[in-house]
Amino acid sequence: MQQFNHFALNIKGDIATLTFQWSDPAELDPTLLREFSDAMDYIEDQTACCVIVFQGLGVPSAGQYQHALNLDQYSKWEKCLQRIERFSGASLACIHGTCSWFHLQFMLACDLRLATAESTFRSSEIKHGVLPGMGLFRLAKYVNPGRARRFLFLNEVWRADQAYDVGLIDRVCAAEETDKTIQHIYTSLSPVCPDVLRNARRLLDESFATSFQDATGHYLAAQSTCLFAVRKKMS
Repeated sequence: MQQFNHFALNIKGDIATLTFQWSDPAELDPTLLREFSDAMDYIEDQTACCVIVFQGLGVPSAGQYQHALNLDQYSKWEKCLQRIERFSGASLACIHGTCSWFHLQFMLACDLRLATAESTFRSSEIKHGVLPGMGLFRLAKYVNPGRARRFLFLNEVWRADQAYDVGLIDRVCAAEETDKTIQHIYTSLSPVCPDVLRNARRLLDESFATSFQDATGHYLAAQSTCLFAVRKKMS
């Protein structure tokens, strides 16, 4: 298996676990972007993994904004996040500590988010004169626009229980219960039907901007694909 500098990749059965070594969430190393793309290529092309667990998100304290990135780096970063959203399977982000900056943007692109009880969440980009990526778009899907505005504009810090109450995260557990909770989530997800999950994710995303009539057409086309796969499997 290919080795990486910015994270460790472990494959066990149909679960891929990618553990980041990313100490400053306000920094975005170009090498990390290249390695992440390579890792996703490997998972999708060389394994039968249907679940990706991302660990190492969250640090003891918020990152320090040192310098502005160029637009090309932001574009490449967004392409990495879209790889997660287009993955033919489920993605789970695990947060332990302060989740901010690019760590926060990353978790918003995942299907599910698990945080330890002591974790906190904040978005500081606007206070430093930059936009928090397409996290603006994704955040409003999980919390209502009013809460999102306060969170971003006022640089609010949300505890894990608050983040859970407003829908930003999906599970909260004690740090020592993380592995057990991941296994429970995996059991709840199983069996993962990649095509069904991918289409369901797409239709959910489109529901915010697509008319009901258009959405119905998209649904029927997707359902036709799913039914064909079911019949093929049963034959």
